[in-house]
Amino acid sequence: DIRSLAECLDQIDGGIDVDYEVLIANNNPKHRLHIEEVTTKAKKKPQVIHSDKNIGFGSAQNILARKARAKVFFILNPDVTQISIEADTIKLLESGSHQGIIAPQVFDRSGNVERWSSGDEVTPLSTIQKKLLAPKKRKHLNKTNVGWVTGAAFFITKDAYVNVGGFDESFFLYFEDVDLCRRVREMDYEVCIDPSCSVTHLAGTSKDSDESQDAYYAQAQKYYFTKYYGRFVGAMMSQLRAIQKKY
Repeated sequence: DIRSLAECLDQIDGGIDVDYEVLIANNNPKHRLHIEEVTTKAKKKPQVIHSDKNIGFGSAQNILARKARAKVFFILNPDVTQISIEADTIKLLESGSHQGIIAPQVFDRSGNVERWSSGDEVTPLSTIQKKLLAPKKRKHLNKTNVGWVTGAAFFITKDAYVNVGGFDESFFLYFEDVDLCRRVREMDYEVCIDPSCSVTHLAGTSKDSDESQDAYYAQAQKYYFTKYYGRFVGAMMSQLRAIQKKY
């Protein structure tokens, strides 16, 4: 959504009190002129990388990462607003600490903690449990280590990003953040939520329809479980999802 992008750029300028550069990946050729119009009005002109087609979230982020010069990347969806970031959080990552990823507390439009903004490591068992029991919205009062954070908004050191090879481009949409966080933790970096930083995620402005979202999610989930637990488990979890959707 172009309006969301314009607001996001304004929020970045007012919410981040360190020197920074902005890089934008445009996966929709139809938005090229509109994005150029928005970015020319930004206080700090972004570098925009245009794609001829939608190459997926992870692939686009990998292109930006190869061009970025900073020691710390702030991965950010254009539908994120009310950005409040502590400079100390960025300095901690720049210092070479063992923390590879730090995410802000993510709120939804209503001011509640976004349900799917973080969680424990995703396993077949944890996924089945969440189907039976609705996940709790956890508001973190202190810096807390977690299994994964949403790709909507998080900081990651360049070292961690490069060492794990960036996003797995086999994920088109969904689970690329869960997978990245898992690989970052496997490299002995920490993944955590820092509640001194916060954003609001409007959610849903970059997706086409509920039907296409569900198809992307099912494909990504099957690939994730196959990648870490083998083909049998991947197929089983895919079947369980299909049965759950049917009934």
